[in-house]
Amino acid sequence: MIKFTLSKIPHRFLIVTGLNILLIALLAVVLGFAASDLRKRIGTIGSIREEMRARTNEIESLSVLQKEYGEIKPYLPALDSFLPTENQLLNFPRDITLMARQNKVDATALFRGVSSLKKGDALILRAVDLSLTASGGFDPLLLFLGNLDRSSYHLSFNSLDFIRQSENNFKAMMSGRVFAR
Repeated sequence: MIKFTLSKIPHRFLIVTGLNILLIALLAVVLGFAASDLRKRIGTIGSIREEMRARTNEIESLSVLQKEYGEIKPYLPALDSFLPTENQLLNFPRDITLMARQNKVDATALFRGVSSLKKGDALILRAVDLSLTASGGFDPLLLFLGNLDRSSYHLSFNSLDFIRQSENNFKAMMSGRVFAR
């Protein structure tokens, strides 16, 4: 059996081997830090790339909106006159009462709230929720509803209930919306 002692290994060999081990350890630490920094930068690049993709989509959407706006711009004055303003809706209950009298019907309109239809931040139109009750003969009620449909107000009803109160007296209860700009 051969015994190695420290005194038999050349001193210079130990120094070179120790320096090599130290250099390898130092290189491993530097590479570890570099890999960690590289991972962070790759993550940053990925998030920047995602943000650029989102902004590109926004720019494309804006371009499409501008093109579509150019196409509908000639029709905007007609659309503005198509729907009444919210202030003009203040006359709605009075107009309903007048229309009802003309058709020999009793009618009451009550506003219940306002909702807005928006696309993004842009207001497209307003809808005023309403309840409408009318009573009278069946034929006058039908005439009243027909005149209501042909009126300058744009209505959408969610429900319409007819209740027979007596031989020739009916009650119509409606809930829906009247639209404004």
